[in-house]
Amino acid sequence: YLKPGHLLEIGAASGNYLVKMQNLGWKVKGVEFSDFAASNARNHGIDVETGQIEDLHFPAKSFDLIVGWMVIEHLHDPNSFFKNAKSCIKDDGFLVLSTPDCNSISRKIFGEYCYDLHLPAHLYHFTPKTITDVLNKNGWEVDRIFWQNNAMTFLNSSKIWAKENHKKFLLIFIDLVIKSSIFLPIKYFLHFILGITRQSGRMIVWARPIN
Repeated sequence: YLKPGHLLEIGAASGNYLVKMQNLGWKVKGVEFSDFAASNARNHGIDVETGQIEDLHFPAKSFDLIVGWMVIEHLHDPNSFFKNAKSCIKDDGFLVLSTPDCNSISRKIFGEYCYDLHLPAHLYHFTPKTITDVLNKNGWEVDRIFWQNNAMTFLNSSKIWAKENHKKFLLIFIDLVIKSSIFLPIKYFLHFILGITRQSGRMIVWARPIN
C-alpha cells in the first residue's frame, strides 16, 4: 500500500526485484556482496553497489523503504546492518525483511534436520520474539509479521530427515510431492495450512524506525 519512493534492496542479487519495482515507479538502488551478481544487475540498468551489506552507508533519511529477502540470516553482524539501515531510513519509512522462523513446526519435528538451519550458510537463526528483540535493540519497532503460504521448509526438512534415516520409499514420495504436478493439490493444501497457522517457517517482518 506504499506510494512509490526511494527503495534500497540488500542482497539484490541480479536485480530482478529492483527491475520490477522500478517498473512500478520506484527509484531503486541495491547492495550485493557478489560482484558477479551485481554486474548482472548493472547490465539491466540497475544501480547496485558491491560490498558488505553490514557496512552500507548512505546519506541520512535517503530511503522510504529498505527490503531484504532471505538475507539477514547470512550476515556476520546483523546489528551493524540494522543500525546503519536506521540512519538512512526516513522517519515514516519501513524496513521489510523475510527470514526463516526457527520456531516453526519443521524445527520442532525434525530438529537438527530442519532445512532452515542451512548450516554453515545461515549464521543466525531467528524466531518472532528474537527478531523483534534485536530490531528493538537497534532502533526499530516491529509493525507486523506475516507468514508465507509455503510448504517448502516442511517438505525439504522431511526430505533431509528421510535421507539421513535411510527411509528410501518415503524419500521417493516426498520428492514426488515436491516435483510432480500430480501432487500439486497436496502441496497447495500444505502451503495454505502452514501459512494460516504461522508454521511455514518463512516470515516477513515489517518494522518502523523508532523516532
